[in-house]
Amino acid sequence: MSSAKIEQFASWLQSVGHSSVRESSDGRPALKTSLFPQGLSTGTLMEVSGIEGAGKTEWVLQFLAQNSRGRVAWIEEELGVFPSAFSQYGVSLDRVLFVDAPPDQALWSAQQILRSGVFQFLVLQRSKQSYEELNLRKLQLAAEKSNTTVILISPRPQKQGAWPISVQLQVSRSSQPRLSQALEIEVLKCRGEKGWTVTQLPLTQSKVLHPAPKALCQLA
Repeated sequence: MSSAKIEQFASWLQSVGHSSVRESSDGRPALKTSLFPQGLSTGTLMEVSGIEGAGKTEWVLQFLAQNSRGRVAWIEEELGVFPSAFSQYGVSLDRVLFVDAPPDQALWSAQQILRSGVFQFLVLQRSKQSYEELNLRKLQLAAEKSNTTVILISPRPQKQGAWPISVQLQVSRSSQPRLSQALEIEVLKCRGEKGWTVTQLPLTQSKVLHPAPKALCQLA
């Protein structure tokens, strides 16, 4: 990203203005997801990992469609996501800013977006590199301050239980022939709760394969 583009990007962020964040009935920000019926708090880091073709982007788009209010910043080192897929999953392109950032500027771009305070979701996709814990901590602090939910998409999970990350999910395709289009979501971490798997049918219902904890985690 050239210096001219950086200045243009920063100017655009300032011109967009701020947007309010939806809150739950008890006054705490909450996000909808079929995995966690009690909801997930905003301002946290979530990691979605899996091999190529596992369905990571598909799950993230379904999550964004479930939470249809709020702007989305989508950062990739090399933009490979098809905009038409967003509409297919019910995510309006009017909500989305696509950022093509090289590896050495992806985190910088993410920090600028978080500081702007105008996005409710930030998706950061990396093809190879893992994140240093210090960088994760910086992202977590900035996400908390701006009330932005940061979703990290990666081919493999960070060190399981990585402290700054609140939720770690691993996505794969179902091994059952009759559910070949379904996604299996393994919850690796959710603030003290872990160890259940969900089979999620395309765009519709989900089926719990291994019992979830009685009190699903609520990220306070």
